[in-house]
Amino acid sequence: MDSPHVPIPVRLFPGWAESPVWLSDGPVSFGDSHLSEQLKTDLAGWENRYYASITGAAPGSRRTRLKPTNRAHGEQGRTLAAHLAAELGNDFVVEFENSSGKHRSIRSSSPATNPAAAGAFTARYRDAQSEAETLERAGGPLNAHAPLSGAQLGSSSGTSPNAASPTGGLTPALAGLNCLSTGTSSAEALAFFDSLPPVGIDELSGSWQGAEVPTGHPLDGVLGSLGWQGKKFEGAEAAHPLVFSGRDGSLFEVNPRFVPLRTALRLGPVLRRPAVGRVISPLLRLLRTTRPRARVRLMEYRGTVSATMIYDALPINDAFRRVDADNLLGAMDMPGPHPPFMFTLARIS
Repeated sequence: MDSPHVPIPVRLFPGWAESPVWLSDGPVSFGDSHLSEQLKTDLAGWENRYYASITGAAPGSRRTRLKPTNRAHGEQGRTLAAHLAAELGNDFVVEFENSSGKHRSIRSSSPATNPAAAGAFTARYRDAQSEAETLERAGGPLNAHAPLSGAQLGSSSGTSPNAASPTGGLTPALAGLNCLSTGTSSAEALAFFDSLPPVGIDELSGSWQGAEVPTGHPLDGVLGSLGWQGKKFEGAEAAHPLVFSGRDGSLFEVNPRFVPLRTALRLGPVLRRPAVGRVISPLLRLLRTTRPRARVRLMEYRGTVSATMIYDALPINDAFRRVDADNLLGAMDMPGPHPPFMFTLARIS
């Protein structure tokens, strides 16, 4: 296999997925990786020890146990990254977080010691790149198939996704949005997102009811479990990204500054449990604010300039596309290997 000019990036980190080894399109399961049995065992043990350190520590042990565990985790991660780089060879660069929390990378200077693994990773990477290039070149009507619902998303007639249905029913765009809401993949959700027209800043004015689009994202189910209501826009300089509903039905805004984003991503499977949500939800009132905590600007995302919510205190942008005058599809873009978190907004007022 000829070495490409730019090595294929592989990320190593625990992400509550099939394995801690990630390519650009998501985690690589151990079964598909063709890595050596010893390396798979070592990676699984490293990942499980990390989860135990953040979910099983005794109360009051944060200062005495968590930091040393994180340091050891980083040191072990570097060793595993070196082994992974050796198996994959010089066509790849392995990125990881060291014991100081800084991002580092390792690239072997030699060919793969495990050609089967290198071939499997290369094939998957090329498939993902080919799919992305196909989506970028695609023109005309979009037709995406949702495997969980069996539905076709978009318009097969060549008409605008926002055009009224000749039968007087739902527009193709709104029908597609309803299909997404039953569950889909990130690729299908983004393909549908790309088919929609942009949103103007003035169109966002008002209060909106939010709902998650299940795609397998670590945050799936978390916001709903905690009582997320939606968003509110009072102008370009005054946006409220996190509106929650209390048990009594009253609404309040939460200050994103105090939301532990990385922890939420790691503990998504725990936080989405209804019992956990019932415990945490009342505590969110301690984080409430009355001030706007985001702004709205026209920004380019995935090749289209559209209204985008920019969080003041978190590295998050919510990009919006128009389904119709009262419905939007949003993509929460944040740092990290995950695809964007997808959600819908339906106008309340």
